[in-house]
Amino acid sequence: IRDSSVTGVQTCALPIYQLTTKRRMLRFSTRSGSSCRSCWFQVSHSAHGSEVKCAQMEEFKCTDGLAASFVEALLAWPNLRQLDVTFNEPLRKDDTARLLRHCPLLRHCRIIAPSPPALFHEPVLGNRKPPPSAPNVSELKHLERLQLIGCAVDDALFAAFGFPRLEELEMTTTGVQVLWFENALARMPECRRLTIGAGADVRLVNSAQRPTKLRVLSIHSFSCNARDWWFLLRSAPSLVELNISKQAAVGFAELRMIPAQNLRKLERAQLCAEPDTQIGAEVITAFIELCPELQILSIDARITAATIDELVATHRGRKRAVPLELRDGIVTWTQPQLMIFDASGCRKTAAPNPVEA
Repeated sequence: IRDSSVTGVQTCALPIYQLTTKRRMLRFSTRSGSSCRSCWFQVSHSAHGSEVKCAQMEEFKCTDGLAASFVEALLAWPNLRQLDVTFNEPLRKDDTARLLRHCPLLRHCRIIAPSPPALFHEPVLGNRKPPPSAPNVSELKHLERLQLIGCAVDDALFAAFGFPRLEELEMTTTGVQVLWFENALARMPECRRLTIGAGADVRLVNSAQRPTKLRVLSIHSFSCNARDWWFLLRSAPSLVELNISKQAAVGFAELRMIPAQNLRKLERAQLCAEPDTQIGAEVITAFIELCPELQILSIDARITAATIDELVATHRGRKRAVPLELRDGIVTWTQPQLMIFDASGCRKTAAPNPVEA
């Protein structure tokens, strides 16, 4: 793209953008009596950033990728209830906290941004220092869902806010480093779904002071080690679904310890073991006996024909009130069944991988 003053033999290193106004649908409500209306607004994009003026904005969604400076526009909308925004630039470390503080009426908040290009966490060595207490704690009384993908999240964020109604929390990418997550759990007593995404460094020193209401726990980060899983699992006696993906592969010792964490209400477990991990019959037996509500156990590991035969011999004649399916693999819930344990006993339904067998 060339400017009109550029001659035919010259080149232009950078494109020349015309200052234009792009139309985006920004939905908000203004109430006069019982009336409610939705409107279209013009969002002006220029070299100085984006500008939208509407103090009554209640719902904003944009997935095209905004400049990081657009955060300042969001701060001017204190009546926001729902926010779903994608940025094409990394956000500053305090942008998430500023946004939550200026928009206290948020119910659903989803922010996606690229991680900072050079973000290095301080190594965790020896005794961890407890996070400083915040002088003023803001209660986010309406927030129910919080998804932070690419945002900076640390102990200070959870120390500065209370989340009395938060039901779902997702934290992803290397911008996350929370070393005292048990303190964060205490500030979200209604949280039922927790996702620790790839790259997130989330750790615990102890179990939560009170049992949590977590029902679904998904771990996809290699930074979470077995100690952190155990503290999380011990804090979640109501857990129904557990997902541990390849990024957070578990070893044989960790697999053997999972069912011992009082997971009596667990119904589904998707577990990805470390490469070349061979699962013995004693590990599967622990899940069968210690998780009475378990319905599907999917393990991405080496389950040999000898292991299947040992399970058949061990559980022959034993009846199980809740049917349990043992599956080989973690991609979907539709993998071939290796075994079924139910009221009629146990039986093989498919042969394991012939190479591994």
